[in-house]
Amino acid sequence: MLPVRWIVGSGAIVLALCVLWGSAGANDPAQRHLELKQLMLELINDARREAGAPPVRLGANGAAQLHAEQMVAGCFHSHWGLDGLKPYMRYSLRGGYQANAENVAESNAWRVGMDRCAIRESAARPDLERLVREAMAGWLRSPGHRANLLNPAHRLVNVGIAWRGSANYLFRAVQHFEGDYVRLDRPPAIVGGVLTLSGRTVNGASLGAGLIVQHDPPPQPQQRGTLNDTGPYCGGYPVAAVFPHARWTRRSTTPACTEPGAVEPRGDGGWVELPTIAAEEWALSGAAFTIRVDLSAMLRQFGSGVYTISLGGDVQGEQATLMQYAVFYGLYPLNRMFVYAGAATTASALSEGLGLRAVFIWDGAAWRAYAARGARLIPGSADLEIAAGDWLWLAS
Repeated sequence: MLPVRWIVGSGAIVLALCVLWGSAGANDPAQRHLELKQLMLELINDARREAGAPPVRLGANGAAQLHAEQMVAGCFHSHWGLDGLKPYMRYSLRGGYQANAENVAESNAWRVGMDRCAIRESAARPDLERLVREAMAGWLRSPGHRANLLNPAHRLVNVGIAWRGSANYLFRAVQHFEGDYVRLDRPPAIVGGVLTLSGRTVNGASLGAGLIVQHDPPPQPQQRGTLNDTGPYCGGYPVAAVFPHARWTRRSTTPACTEPGAVEPRGDGGWVELPTIAAEEWALSGAAFTIRVDLSAMLRQFGSGVYTISLGGDVQGEQATLMQYAVFYGLYPLNRMFVYAGAATTASALSEGLGLRAVFIWDGAAWRAYAARGARLIPGSADLEIAAGDWLWLAS
């Protein structure tokens, strides 16, 4: 696609620049390879039944399938993508907002190096049913993956399955579990430094008395060799707790997982006393809730990046995370996807069928740029300020 240059004028009007994607209108990733996904679902529920956990249903979030396909296309195995996105970031970009967690599995019938991959292309299929069963058996042998797979709080699972080759093949499988305890009317968004969200709890859940904000630096493109050397992923670094009243306190563990390419983890796995912020609005009416909080001071301290909003609560007498939503703050998700549109990355693939567009609004002093899907803003995308007369470049 050719670069787009647009000069911004003045006036109290709303302008929109539509961006057309070559992949728009493609089939829903969640609907690919349904027969194999049904087999995976049966195996999951067999294991959950034996463990006394309730069954899960197939979810409709396509991020798991897109990640499996990217791993095969890029010949790597990691929770991170080539674009540096983590599972909960991909999940949120596909519209998901429940608490969620991912398992990934690989199988290779060919020598795969850290920085290279040789595979004989073939239209034939390997024994995919066997590979699905082997992936399940491997997850169940791993304590961490098994705990995720059997977590009784999970209600849905999004499955990704992709492969390449036949006798010499690459195979990748993804399980991305999620809860189903919140319905959002207004997904979390940070506009002018203020976080707002609203919705209601469902399926026996009730809202707790606070939320946690975690921060990840802006995702960076990664190399195959780096990704093949990664291990488990953690959530972002906890940076704030929001309560109806500031006098409350909250402690949180700092994740000790190492990011791709990093020498040391950002956290040490210990406890940190989180700065507390009093909500400007914390309204509850039955199962419905509305939350509004000024995060300006926190945002000035930590800057741009991905802020994951985690909303806690209670599910049938047990404490649980009800919602996780990745807000892209100070980043421009539409432009980020555009930059990688020519590569086989999750960021470009996530644009499938989203109907993304850029919206520019003059607020009387400067233009603010939003990425929007239909009438709704993409999380946190209202942070690019453009003075009247400035040039805006969107280029591949």
